[in-house]
Amino acid sequence: MACQEPLSDRQGGSIQLIRCVTPTPEERNDPRYIPQLEINKKAQQIISERFNAPISIIVYVGHMGVGKSRLASLTVAALEKGQHDPSLGWFRSGVDSDGITKGVWMWS
Repeated sequence: MACQEPLSDRQGGSIQLIRCVTPTPEERNDPRYIPQLEINKKAQQIISERFNAPISIIVYVGHMGVGKSRLASLTVAALEKGQHDPSLGWFRSGVDSDGITKGVWMWS
């Protein structure tokens, strides 16, 4: 499984919170290898600056290509109740077998 590189930091929109560190070929072939995760420092900074109270977490789980990213974008639109800014980046989605939104993402 290829891991996704984080998108460039942008003002508002979807941002990857946790990503899978791409393993080396040797690690990939090692049955004892444990995948490593990395926290996006920019996302961590956004959370620490904007939230003084508990936050809610919504999780979408399912097979590739069934609409998890689309559902996440629709959820954000519903929660914003008409306050949508078209310049914000939605959760990207795709139709190929590589997938796009791997890891853990957040809306900022």
